[in-house]
Amino acid sequence: MKLYYLDLTKVESVDAPTQRQFLTTEIAVANGAQYLRDSAESRRALMLLKFICQTDYQFELKQLNFNAYGKPATTVDGFQFNISHSGNLILIAIDDRAVGIDVEHCKKIDYRLIAKRFFSGAERDLLAANEYDIKLFYKIWTLKESYLKYLGIGLQRHLQRVDVSSHVNATNRQCGDTGELFVNNFSFATNYLVSSYGHSKLLASDLLSVDEQGFANYLKERRRRSQCRR
Repeated sequence: MKLYYLDLTKVESVDAPTQRQFLTTEIAVANGAQYLRDSAESRRALMLLKFICQTDYQFELKQLNFNAYGKPATTVDGFQFNISHSGNLILIAIDDRAVGIDVEHCKKIDYRLIAKRFFSGAERDLLAANEYDIKLFYKIWTLKESYLKYLGIGLQRHLQRVDVSSHVNATNRQCGDTGELFVNNFSFATNYLVSSYGHSKLLASDLLSVDEQGFANYLKERRRRSQCRR
């Protein structure tokens, strides 16, 4: 697994018309029109994915397909990805098999109500036993999201059904019935937590900072093309 990360404060923002034109002219988005309506961060993450495919994997990302739950995938064999963004960070996990990633900016929220609604009984008990530690809450939350994204199923309907209480201290630990699935949970940057699930270990050398200047130039060229088409 490779995990690419980008601090959005390091690159110039892209106006909404450029983002939408990028999605309608450079990537065929099959059964995934929500990407045209999603947040600016989601659209920018997709632009980042195309940049990574072009620079590090030497292919042009031209089409995305979506499963019944809205998980995107490319048409390229042996290329699986998952995207997460929170605060100023975008993370993209890439592997040759299914992968799930979630990053959360740890900030003060009314997390007890969230835990009551979405956590399993074992997860709520673990949180209570640790005096409702907010970092533990975010660990559980990111693990749940990344696991469901790995599975490629909807978040809202399945959050309470998935129990990850035994994974909160996992780092490159195998889990699952066959032991072929690796789980990671770690702090990242300042006040961020990351969790991932995949079929290969995530090593320190697999954390890759995106070429900020290269991506900035890529966005600049997309802006120029967008203005020419208007």
